[in-house]
Amino acid sequence: MDKDIYTFDADREHQGLAVVIVNFTTGNHERKGAENDLQYMKETFKRLGFKVEFHTDVNTGDMKRLLEQCKHSFI
Repeated sequence: MDKDIYTFDADREHQGLAVVIVNFTTGNHERKGAENDLQYMKETFKRLGFKVEFHTDVNTGDMKRLLEQCKHSFI
């Protein structure tokens, strides 16, 4: 099986890590509803058995570093 393909196993206690990034602002504009997006995603992934790590208002450089850290922690 290809290691890059994720298969969901409902019998498994922990499905993995879900990294949720929500930016509440885009430039000078506030994103309406971003709080709802964050809450919905946290609840959904937890219900599906994922450990949820969330980050808010992440700039491009920090997002790249964060994703690299996540990638290396699961190799």
